[in-house]
Amino acid sequence: MDQSDGKQIPDVFTVSSHLLLSLIEQHLPVKPDWLCPLSYRTYQAMRAVQFQRVLVEMIRSHPENIALSRDKRLMQVRFGGDIRQAMAFEKSVPEFVSKGRIADAVKLDIQAMENELGFAPIPHSSLVKRLMKVWKKRK
Repeated sequence: MDQSDGKQIPDVFTVSSHLLLSLIEQHLPVKPDWLCPLSYRTYQAMRAVQFQRVLVEMIRSHPENIALSRDKRLMQVRFGGDIRQAMAFEKSVPEFVSKGRIADAVKLDIQAMENELGFAPIPHSSLVKRLMKVWKKRK
C-alpha cells in the first residue's frame, strides 16, 4: 500500500478480530469472557512471551548449547544437529530478534531483546562484578 498520502496501513489483526467479534456476538446469547479484540502488537507480545519462556528454559537446561559473540551482541542457540527443532524454535523468534538460522543454529540479537522486549537473557556483568565473584569464591 502506498503511504504517501499520510494514511496508515490498517492493522489486519484488529480489523478481522472486530469482524469476528461482531459475528460471534450476533450468534451467541452471552459473549464469552475470553473473547476480546486482537491487534498485531498483542499478537507479537504473545509470541514474545512464549519465546522468552522457551529461551530461558533452554539456557537453564542446556547452557552448553548457547554461544555468545565476543561483544555479547549475538547469541547462537544450537540444537545438536536437529534441524527440525531449530526450525521450530526459529518460528517462535520475533522478527526483530532473529539474525537468521544456519542448519541447526539460530542467531539472536541480544540488544534487540533488551531494547524491544525488556528482556536480558544474559545478565550484565562489569569487570568489577566478575572480580568480586572470583574474590568471594576464594574466601
